[in-house]
Amino acid sequence: MFEIFCMGCDDAEDAGFEVDRPNGWGAGCYLLLFIKTQAYMTVGGVERIIPPNTFIVYNKCSHHKYRACGDVYINDWMEFDGPNNFMDRLSIRFDTPVFVKSEHEKEISSVFRMISDTFHSRGRRGLETCSLLLGAMLNMVSDLCPAEGKYGRYHDELLELRREIYGSPEKDWRIPEIADRFHLNKSYFQEIYKKTFGTSCGTDIINSRVECAKGALLNTDRSMSEIADMCGYGSAVHFSRQFVRVAGCPPTSFRKKYRTER
Repeated sequence: MFEIFCMGCDDAEDAGFEVDRPNGWGAGCYLLLFIKTQAYMTVGGVERIIPPNTFIVYNKCSHHKYRACGDVYINDWMEFDGPNNFMDRLSIRFDTPVFVKSEHEKEISSVFRMISDTFHSRGRRGLETCSLLLGAMLNMVSDLCPAEGKYGRYHDELLELRREIYGSPEKDWRIPEIADRFHLNKSYFQEIYKKTFGTSCGTDIINSRVECAKGALLNTDRSMSEIADMCGYGSAVHFSRQFVRVAGCPPTSFRKKYRTER
């Protein structure tokens, strides 16, 4: 049976947020995170940019090191204990980020919210219910982990590519050239990328640029042309069109609205 010590949902922190616990929470506690914004995370001693909708379970005494990447950091989190062998039957590995496909994000968030509501209500059967729900959520995430098989041999390389895309949005990313890097034709590369992440490589390129632009709009006074250039766009017009498609409003309106609200 799982025991939850404390948890939170959709907790938001500012740009200065950082966690660095060399020995984790110690011998009695695992840490589970579902990170909903782009963030920096140190994995295997290397700091990397991870995309939104990243799920990770830290082992007891593992090093927790992650921080905000941008204006805000949002996550669901949980400190818990459970059977020593509970991960053995799952495809989730300790201390290893799992990138949840966009179509499953609401599903995972919904279960997390149910656990949180039950945990904080302190009902008569609450602990048992929380344990069952947590087990179900871990099974759900395990099912989302890539199976070793048809696409498994490309998985680590695809993860590294996605980190590069979100870490260097200004780069001139071209799908045919990326496919050549994997020694694959364009259509097959696009197939395995979408199979792995639930979204196309082209969409990730656009989203990484728009996220970069949002940070520049909120935190600098740079012109639209300067921001377009730093985010990998050849012109301010092209940048503005894609920003509207993703964010739902022009970049100038975004800057005015959210700077006013801060």
